[in-house]
Amino acid sequence: MLETRIRNLLLEARDYARKQGLNAEFSFHRERSSLIRLGNSAIALSTAEELSRLDVSVQEGRRVGSWTLTADITSFDQLREALNRAAENCRNSLEKDYEPIFGAVEEPVDDTTGFDPRLETISPVAKSELCARVIKALKPRGTYDFSGSWSTGATEMYYLTTANDHEAYRKLTDGRLVLVLKDQVKKWELAVEKTQKRAGEFTAEEIIQEFEALLPIYEKNPGYKTEIGNQRVLFGPQAIAQLVSLCVWGGFFGRAYEEGRAFTSRNRFGDKIFSEMVTPPRGT
Repeated sequence: MLETRIRNLLLEARDYARKQGLNAEFSFHRERSSLIRLGNSAIALSTAEELSRLDVSVQEGRRVGSWTLTADITSFDQLREALNRAAENCRNSLEKDYEPIFGAVEEPVDDTTGFDPRLETISPVAKSELCARVIKALKPRGTYDFSGSWSTGATEMYYLTTANDHEAYRKLTDGRLVLVLKDQVKKWELAVEKTQKRAGEFTAEEIIQEFEALLPIYEKNPGYKTEIGNQRVLFGPQAIAQLVSLCVWGGFFGRAYEEGRAFTSRNRFGDKIFSEMVTPPRGT
């Protein structure tokens, strides 16, 4: 569950909102992340940050007002001010042209199954060592240069409303590595992308093998210039994942679906949306 200090302050703010007769939602997001960036086959940047954000929303009929706090939560007075500002924005807002749905947590949620402490705390040294093994293996084979980035981190999401006493909390980790191999003479580039939910889900050897599988295609075939017009494009796993991600935000966001604003609003549970050719990984 969320850190006790912050959780207790948010519970106190919810109780205060009820006493004021407000329909209020509190959505807290905290992220701890670490990033290394490569340039000219070497580490060009190593940084880490921790960000906190609280969104407070007040609803009255078709009027909705919100206030965002992008700072650490330190006191109840801070939350009371945010709630009062959201309530003021609600009173002064225009009515929406649809019936907005007031959020409610139907059952308590405390989910950390997607959290891996090893991935949250993976060091920049470990990241740079893996990248160095890839570069050391491939760079001598041509006029190659490497760039890219590797970001990892943990995200916490905590949500509660005045509708009931339930709370929803989730904590998860993820990471994304992108390595770009560039031929400095022929001016083409080749990228390998890896994503992860836990530490150790890919190795330097796997990345090297992916580069080795595609390098002959680039080395043995001449390049060509595309012309303006229709093109046949082959999407790889990353491109398909990006399209699916856009569909998730545009079609599977619960509130937009229920309010009839999603492109899937005409569908019902169980309807097939994606092609048979889009196959999610096992366990998703």
